[in-house]
Amino acid sequence: LLGEISASFIYKADDFEYAVITTTDGNLSIPDSVMDNLNSLSISTMRGIVFTTFKGTFLHNAYLPIIDPTAFRQKQ
Repeated sequence: LLGEISASFIYKADDFEYAVITTTDGNLSIPDSVMDNLNSLSISTMRGIVFTTFKGTFLHNAYLPIIDPTAFRQKQ
């Protein structure tokens, strides 16, 4: 392990009445396409955080992996 960064991404969905995100018995239901977009946004933002944080260190030229946002889907 050469470095470690932890981050949390929180999203807010307004107008649940019209949104594609629904709740049933307190459980959220988010379509795969919306979840893929949120995951992609989080991954891209994290890559920027990692690049900025490691800039000027020995990890400055480290390769950042490309991650498939669909890999985070829950298995059903």
